[in-house]
Amino acid sequence: MNMKVNVKKGTIDEIKISRLNLTVKGAVIVVLEKQLEKKFIELKSVLDQYYQNNEVAYSFKTNNVPGICLTLKNLGAKAEVVSGFEYYLAKKIGFKSNEIIFNGPYKSDPELEKALRGGSLVNINDSGELKRVQQIAKKLKKTVFVGIRLNSRDWPSHFGFNIENKEALRVCREISKDNRIELKGLHMHVGFNVDTTDLYKNLAIKISDFALKINERFNFELTYLDMGGGFPAGGKPYGKKSWRLPAIEDYVRVITDEVKIRFPEMNLKIILEPGRFLVDEAVILIASVIESKKKLRHQYLFVNTTLNQLPLVKYREQEVMGVRRDLRRKRKFFTKIYGVSCREDDVLVSKVRLPGLDAGDNVIFFNIGAYNIAWASQFCYPRPVVLMIDKNNKIKTLRREENYNDFIIRDVI
Repeated sequence: MNMKVNVKKGTIDEIKISRLNLTVKGAVIVVLEKQLEKKFIELKSVLDQYYQNNEVAYSFKTNNVPGICLTLKNLGAKAEVVSGFEYYLAKKIGFKSNEIIFNGPYKSDPELEKALRGGSLVNINDSGELKRVQQIAKKLKKTVFVGIRLNSRDWPSHFGFNIENKEALRVCREISKDNRIELKGLHMHVGFNVDTTDLYKNLAIKISDFALKINERFNFELTYLDMGGGFPAGGKPYGKKSWRLPAIEDYVRVITDEVKIRFPEMNLKIILEPGRFLVDEAVILIASVIESKKKLRHQYLFVNTTLNQLPLVKYREQEVMGVRRDLRRKRKFFTKIYGVSCREDDVLVSKVRLPGLDAGDNVIFFNIGAYNIAWASQFCYPRPVVLMIDKNNKIKTLRREENYNDFIIRDVI
């Protein structure tokens, strides 16, 4: 928990909870700008300490609320996108073409052409995409600059070109024969919620060794190594026995140490693409209790949100807090929290100790910034409003609450 919650006063960062959810029917998502800034500065400062030639690109897929993306842009982040929509969004909120990294397994021809023409950093995913880039370069009658995505047996993936089976080497050879394409960088996504630095160390060795090899063999002049994201945050995933996370400094150090051994002049830029690390702890959801059933030492709460609005509760332990209006009640109960959709499996928390709560009290779900909003659906209920508490403790709306008309706006009736 990274914000100041005062249960007695019913406040979050000195803002009354009642101010956040009086005017809407459903739950309320709250973004804490100070926390976004804190996480970005924490990462950027250790990067600058260990390896000055660096860049941080925010992963739009993690949470694409425009106000969040814009906040990180203003802090100095570039944009990492994986679809035509995300590329459109990055441009819409003010990113220049050369401030966008375009990854992802599918980019249409018009999207590729726009990105290549504008000077975005395009990391090629597969041989089919390489052929399309070659055709576009020929059409544009200009040299285009690209990177390629890599994968390794250390982190098996169907994205990119494999290092060990020589697939990556073969595609580099093909690029070297085309005078309209220049290979400028390598991209390797490490994984997600990686709770050990060993994987980053191993893959930093592999990607930098591979960079040395192709620079020498094909006379390339690479300018960047992109290590992707995957840095962990939030609750312990189910199935994990322990969840003791290294500091972000530990991840940065093992990556940069290996690259500096092979490129001591630091002439290759290191790019990181964090998402979860930056936004997960900066977003909360405040739900209202609509029904409470108590039996002996147990209580069963029904709150005005659903599994479809908090899909990650299926994958990891969820931290919650109860905020009650009756401060005299101190007894705690073993609590199970249900969402209000008609799904039998709409269980948000299976067991947690909370104070006795009644209808009208609140439950706060912490660390919900990564993927919950991006994966949320409209099953049964509109998706929540998204508010921000800014650095001056002012409340502003980032995304309005959906209404029923939004459900059918694209349908033909």
